[in-house]
Parts: sequence; structure tokens; C-alpha cells
Amino acid sequence: MYRESLAAAEPLTDQQLGAAFGLSDRWGRDRIAEVRAELAEQRAEPADLANGIDDHVEPAAMPQPQPPSRPNSVPAAPAETLSQLTRVRWAVRATLSLAVASSTAANILHAQDNLISQAIAAWPPLALLAAIELISRVPVHRRSLAALRMVATAAIAAIAAWVSYGHMVEVVRRYGEIGASPFLIPFTVDGLIVSASICLVELSSRIRTATGASQ
Repeated sequence: MYRESLAAAEPLTDQQLGAAFGLSDRWGRDRIAEVRAELAEQRAEPADLANGIDDHVEPAAMPQPQPPSRPNSVPAAPAETLSQLTRVRWAVRATLSLAVASSTAANILHAQDNLISQAIAAWPPLALLAAIELISRVPVHRRSLAALRMVATAAIAAIAAWVSYGHMVEVVRRYGEIGASPFLIPFTVDGLIVSASICLVELSSRIRTATGASQ
């Protein structure tokens, strides 16, 4: 009723509206306020649409900041595979066996021409090879035991080097080398044994680590 009076340009007062329905002035005042609020919303909606505003449209998601790029970053190296490490270990083991075989052959050639003497002469480098294989194959979890077996292996290596060096010097000299060559050639054999032994122990440790990670 109040809306029609507004359309006719003769708006009712709160007393008139309340009296028309047999109610109080306060009721008429509340109804007038409701109608005015509805009309205000209706007038506001076209203006919002004209300005491109929609109350029901959610705000666009803010773009997430990207982490700054690292210039000149070094690409990660490819991981070593277990098969590659195993192949390299076999190559190192073959190199070590070749060096030990050379030392053993020199000891046998220097020994007397009987089986017992040759077996005794061949024993030091073979004992060193066995000790190196034990270190590379059997892990030790106590530092005291690891240190003890390293000391034992070093003692075996020193004895084998001392015995084999003298034998190889005599054999090399017997077969025609002169000057400093008989004294230098044995160092190539002993140096190769030391280098291959270190590589074998390191590769075996990496293989154990890679095997544990794959499991």
C-alpha cells in the first residue's frame, strides 16, 4: 500500500499506514522503512551492473609468486647405478689380480726349483690379496675392529712388499735389465697393488650403500 502511494506521488505517513491496517504508528513506520530499503536496493543493482560490479562473483585468485630462478645453476649429476659400480669393481679386481700375479711370478722365479720353495715364495702376495678381499667384502661396524684389521693388513702389505721387492729386483736383473731399472720396476707393481686395493675397498663400500638404498 505504501509502495502504491509512492507511485502516486502521495506517500502515506506512518500514522496513516498504521491506521489503514488498524495497527500502531510504529508498525507503519517499520513497514515504510522496509519498503524504502527494498527500493534503495533495486536502484543500486542497475548501477552496479553498469559499473561491472557483481556481488556474487568471487574475487580472482591472486597469482602465486614464483621462486626466483637460480642463474648459472649446476645440473645434478646422474646417480651411479649398482650395475655400473659392480662392473667397475670387477675391472679393479682384475687389475689387482694382475699386479699380485706379477709379484707372485717374480717370487716363484727367484725361488729354488722345487715345489715347497716356490709355494713359500708365492705366499706373501697371495696373503695380501686375501686380506684385501676380506676388507672389501666384509663390513665392520665397530671402529676398534676396523682399525685392528687395517693394522693387520698394513703389516701383511709391508712384509709382502719387502720380500717381493728383493725377489723382483733379482729376477729383473737376471733377465737383462740394467742400471736403475731393476730397482724401479718393482715399485710399479707395488704401487699398482696399493692403488687397486684402495679403489676396491671404496667401490665395495659404495656398492653396499647403493644396495641398502635400493632395498
